[in-house]
Amino acid sequence: MPEPPLESPTEFYAHPDASASIPPPPPAPPQHAPRAQAQYPHAPIEIVDEDEGVIQLRFTDPLTGLGNRDRIVDKFEKMINSASEDGNGYPGDSACFAIGLLDLDGMKLINDMFGRAGGDAILKQCAMRLSNGVEEGGLVTRLDGDKFAFIFPDITSEDEIEAKANLLLEVLQAPYDLDGRAVRLSGSIGVGIVPQVGVQFETVNDNLTSALAHSKRAGQGRVTVYSREHEQENLDNARLEQALRRAIDNTEVLPHFQPIISLQDGSLLGFEALARWNDPELGPVSPVKFIPLAEKRGMIAPLTESLLRQAAGAAVLWPAELFLSFNLSSVQLVDPNTARTMLSIIKSIGLDPKRLEIEVTETAMMSDPETAAMVLADLSKAGVRISMDDFGTGQSSLGRLRELNLDKVKIDRAFIKPIGEDKAAEHIVRAVLELCVGLELTVVAEGIETLPQAELLKRIGCHAGQGYLFGRPQNERRTLAYIREYMGDSTLGSAQQATS
Repeated sequence: MPEPPLESPTEFYAHPDASASIPPPPPAPPQHAPRAQAQYPHAPIEIVDEDEGVIQLRFTDPLTGLGNRDRIVDKFEKMINSASEDGNGYPGDSACFAIGLLDLDGMKLINDMFGRAGGDAILKQCAMRLSNGVEEGGLVTRLDGDKFAFIFPDITSEDEIEAKANLLLEVLQAPYDLDGRAVRLSGSIGVGIVPQVGVQFETVNDNLTSALAHSKRAGQGRVTVYSREHEQENLDNARLEQALRRAIDNTEVLPHFQPIISLQDGSLLGFEALARWNDPELGPVSPVKFIPLAEKRGMIAPLTESLLRQAAGAAVLWPAELFLSFNLSSVQLVDPNTARTMLSIIKSIGLDPKRLEIEVTETAMMSDPETAAMVLADLSKAGVRISMDDFGTGQSSLGRLRELNLDKVKIDRAFIKPIGEDKAAEHIVRAVLELCVGLELTVVAEGIETLPQAELLKRIGCHAGQGYLFGRPQNERRTLAYIREYMGDSTLGSAQQATS
């Protein structure tokens, strides 16, 4: 059997289909408990002065009863040391064990549907299944959220590790019992053999994160075994990270501005600021690459502040009736200091908060609804307008729309592109419009590329539009030229002339 969760094993009811009752939370440790090593014989730790309660806090995930990050780091380091003492000589060619990361697919949707309590219940059942899916000498821990880590002992080949990892995914796929309802979800795994994947835990974690990302990009329920290709990718990411840090320090990441047009009268309403980076050595780098990197490596705050300062400085030169729309990262949406920082920046620039509009995605708002609501409320109280970006692509519940101080909803381009040719797409857009009008929300259609699309959206009552029909993102100088040319004529037809 694998090393058990740091709870009484009798509290878990393991069943082949794993649709078992939810285990109760771990009991509070007695005040004068015996040494933890006696109760948990598999724990690879030496206890001298610490009592059981301290050990449980240090090495146990309180929700699932599994070990936590400290637990698997401790296990990993002891297995590395043991291999060295046995003469395997790390780093070397003799593989000893495998380590992997597992990320659950679909937990955000479960949390939205059943609440945090429902999500926690599913995590407990997942923990039970995974714990029973690892053989003796192995370990499963919960790192955070819906991410787990595991160790397989005595692994000698990639085929073996891939087969065992797929078995872990199989035990996750059987239905889960949640208040009498059958719930399904899957997982993605990045896994590697030690020492090929590394012998320092932080290096291993980075390499496995890269392999896990490959699995998630390939679709749900996939296993990726770490390889040298991932090592090269990590080196490329390291170079990209260094370049991005330099670019932020040197203000090389610039805002470009895409126009937003009223579909009802053709007037220019404002611009969305979009980050653009043209590195002297790397060339143009897509925001799809550098924004997630900035979030992961702790650079998103200085990057956002730099972009907001530049964008606000440009916007104060525009006519007062034009607004600036600015995207807010999911990382900053859960930072209680975000509103104060942003308001301080625009105040120092001289931009009226009523001319600022903050765009956030559905997924970002749903990751921590309470903190998100607080941040958005603070901005809204100052006069900043709030817009939900890419509506229809996330997992939010419609009931949450009224709870988040929203002023505007932007329909994702995926729903706009087929309108005029696909009746179902048109019905979806009409339904969103009807819903938002009922909630007194302005609706913006993204990705408008043709005049027939714009005319149809105008006819069904869409308030505003954005897309290549009206203009591509442009730098500050060209944006001023666009404003001078456009403000003289506010018809949809003139938009084509202004962008030609």
